[in-house]
Amino acid sequence: MMKLFIDGKQADTDQTTAVSISLGIASITKIETGRTGYSKTIRVPMTARNRLLFGNPEEIHAAEQFNQQPHTARIEADGCMVLEGSPMMTRCESTPAGEGWYRINIIGAGKEWVQKAAAEMFNEIGIAFEHTITADMVKQSWTWDEPVRFFPVQRDRFAVASDTVQQGVRMLTFTDYHPFLNVRALVDAIAAAGGYTVASTFMDSAFFRALYISGRYPEKEVEPLAERMGFLAGRFADATAVADRFGRVYADPLTTISSVGNIVDTADPDDISDGVSVAGVYNRNGCFRKDGQRAAYYPTESVAVGFEYRLRYRSDYRIASRTALKCFDRVYLDDNIEHRYQVTNRNEDRRETYRDGWSYRLIVFDHAEANTYRFTHELATDGTTSIVKTFSSRSTLIEPQTGQTISNPRLWIQSGGTYLPFTGDWALYDGYVAETGQIDIELTVRSSAATASPSNPRYFHRFHFGGADEGMELTLGRETTLRPVFMPHPCEGTTIGFADVAAHEIRQIALINALKQLFNLYFYSDTLTRTLYVEPRETFYRNDVVVDWSEKIDRSRPVAIEEPGADLAQRFTLRYQPGDGSAARWDESHKEILGRWSAPILNRFAKEGEQIYSNPIFTPTLNKTGEYPDAPEASLAQVGDRDRSGNAEENENLNFPPKIVRYYGMTALDGHPWGWPSYDSQYPKIAFHDPQGEQPFTLCFEDRDGADGLHRYYDKTVELYNRGRRITLYLYLKPEDIEPLIVPNTLCHDFRALFQLTIAGETLLCRLEEICDYNPAGGQSTKCIFLKNV
Repeated sequence: MMKLFIDGKQADTDQTTAVSISLGIASITKIETGRTGYSKTIRVPMTARNRLLFGNPEEIHAAEQFNQQPHTARIEADGCMVLEGSPMMTRCESTPAGEGWYRINIIGAGKEWVQKAAAEMFNEIGIAFEHTITADMVKQSWTWDEPVRFFPVQRDRFAVASDTVQQGVRMLTFTDYHPFLNVRALVDAIAAAGGYTVASTFMDSAFFRALYISGRYPEKEVEPLAERMGFLAGRFADATAVADRFGRVYADPLTTISSVGNIVDTADPDDISDGVSVAGVYNRNGCFRKDGQRAAYYPTESVAVGFEYRLRYRSDYRIASRTALKCFDRVYLDDNIEHRYQVTNRNEDRRETYRDGWSYRLIVFDHAEANTYRFTHELATDGTTSIVKTFSSRSTLIEPQTGQTISNPRLWIQSGGTYLPFTGDWALYDGYVAETGQIDIELTVRSSAATASPSNPRYFHRFHFGGADEGMELTLGRETTLRPVFMPHPCEGTTIGFADVAAHEIRQIALINALKQLFNLYFYSDTLTRTLYVEPRETFYRNDVVVDWSEKIDRSRPVAIEEPGADLAQRFTLRYQPGDGSAARWDESHKEILGRWSAPILNRFAKEGEQIYSNPIFTPTLNKTGEYPDAPEASLAQVGDRDRSGNAEENENLNFPPKIVRYYGMTALDGHPWGWPSYDSQYPKIAFHDPQGEQPFTLCFEDRDGADGLHRYYDKTVELYNRGRRITLYLYLKPEDIEPLIVPNTLCHDFRALFQLTIAGETLLCRLEEICDYNPAGGQSTKCIFLKNV
């Protein structure tokens, strides 16, 4: 018996009124179907009880209107809830005989999490994150528990050869890093905003928890600003200065000691000094100028602007440790922030390869003036220890000439009349290595944005280099340039929140659909417990739960069996969005598309052509080693597109199309320290495709380089298209059969189960696809569609 409840109170019903309910697996496979609920119309008699429940809506002068107040409606059949939603009064009818009817439309609630995800932008995801960008913050992000991390990337730029500065050290800075967002945290936050909690074995796995998507900085239209107020300034010539007692050299024309003058000289290509001009410079509306001796920026209007310094300089150095050189490794910019770096000691410690007949330079980094040392090695002939040299200096030349195989070089320190093993820092280099020398340094660093105006210009005379020993020499190269940066990308000293690193111009639902496409995910919303079940298709379906509906088959109705695939294209293809930068060049050179997988549909009557299922947001990514000279074995993700963005440096955009990668955690480097900000022997590795290591890994759909592609999440789907059968038959269903499909529970007697059917004496295990027009009060059999499990 069917019962209707309005606001929890039973209403009178006419049992001849039909209420048909259709339920399909599409409500799970197609996320968008959760945006709006079902809508069912029912007619109930105009009885005294119903007049009271509905507020006499048939009366023209009724005090209240039913649809202006919130109400609930529920239909039960034999004690089972089969329909629930909000009732909308659509019509009141009455006859001259005094009979009357109310027509109400019961509108099922949409899934709140889907509705919010479809309405709200990506940067509105409710993730609490606020930090000021510093070297420590970037380093800490690699291991903290927060959902935003800053990983190193290799930006796709054209390499420009230098005429005078030799290849030396390229220091990493903040622009060599990019924000990445944890995928699991994003999904949890999207679900939580709609009042749901995610339950997913797949998303709880270490594989999924290690997935990150690239963030995005906010953007604004900068071309008009650059056209009106941009400049590129350079130098006429090199300039040399010696460090003062603070280890500094200043770029200040007002300072006569330890100064190289202005950091740049001119932005006018027609300016000439000593017969030399500066090529490539420009100056829009004369915004770069000299104010007395000082270089200054006078914009034509008030604007928030930072500056990019492309520094090329030669520095004296002293080997300070096995990992670092003492030299000019700090810069103080116009934003009153001192940026500290570390120049790597690239000399190889030869203790492991020590042998006879070679010349070595031994350096004791923890040397003190009163110390005396002894250097020994072992002879292979009898294993005896031989004293090679005793010395008291910080460094000395070691030249073993024994004519034998030697090993185990050791350093000892004199203490109390005897020699003890030296436990401090020391190294054994090739003999030609000197304690001191010169090194060329390349450093591109941005200052934080601040407001400048015609009455409040920005000056550049407070710049200085630091970190050196007194008396060390610095030569500032003529390749050094300065330009304004109008793009509001953050830099060191900027305080950022989640919206500042998540400015993708997409709705939150786009991320959900992108993840669904990658892993063939099914989303099952339990509105009663507010639980969102998420699993790939094959683990979403349960093989350990079998529901036998054989006895429910209406044997008087026909059973239709059809082969699937005729409504599909001849090829089923999965791919990403077109690749950018290095991925696009890889596609062109290899004559194939990275990340693309295709399978045939074997039905001979499938439609001609190919059905391509493209990921809605993600693009493929390639990694490359050898891009960072100080740690050539580091594998860096290649991002951006130099061909698409061109070489308009004043408008350079650090953003790139969304990418998904795996974070490997801190990965050891083979004897090479990582650069800024950690200067450690490990770095944070990310990859989309990584054939290295014991277990190759890929997020490509195709198998590649020994790694299984993501097509594995679709193999069963394609197999169903090619080997399955679609079965349509009629079943006598009861309300208790329908209720679990509407309100799923842990018993899984719903779309997740295997359904057993016995047809013509043959027992089949099937998946339920659809229940069509079930009437809880009708007593008739209901059309049901199944797919034979393979």
